[in-house]
Amino acid sequence: MQWGYKTYIKSTANGLRDELGLSLFVAVDPRQACEFLGIPLIELTDLGDRPDIVAHFCGPAQAEFSAVTGFDGTRRFFVVNDSHHPYRQASSLTHELGHALLQHPPAKVVRGDGVRNWDGEIEEEAAFFSGVLLLPDEACRMILKRGLTLAAASQIFGVSTTMVDYRLNMSGARKIWSRGNRR
Repeated sequence: MQWGYKTYIKSTANGLRDELGLSLFVAVDPRQACEFLGIPLIELTDLGDRPDIVAHFCGPAQAEFSAVTGFDGTRRFFVVNDSHHPYRQASSLTHELGHALLQHPPAKVVRGDGVRNWDGEIEEEAAFFSGVLLLPDEACRMILKRGLTLAAASQIFGVSTTMVDYRLNMSGARKIWSRGNRR
């Protein structure tokens, strides 16, 4: 990511929290955020006209599809794999919100040669946005200050323990906490 872009992403994520009326210390409901932003959300299991796709991605290939952004003209919509755990759905939806709020351009899912179209930089930006929206830096420092376990923080913020662990590292909260405890 370009220098300074993480600061922009944090500002964008915290701005959405402000617009939703949420403090930095409470869970975000990504479905509420989608509704607030006017982005239609389709659950995979609601695609009744394609039972083969639903059965495939809710069954043997469940791990291969979490969420995707689609377009109807210029309007975005999201499809989420609702067979996943709610914490994974939260991460998947906030990732897609990152694409929307960071104004990533639409792209074909599959290239002409049948290979998945993947832009690592915009995926990294959306992943960073997701983490920051779900667990802001300030919340990460609060987790450590209160001595919360990964499991307790996971339940409070509606994210996986893996996401809590990742954000405690990426936010710098663990380094800050460690320095403060050495004094």
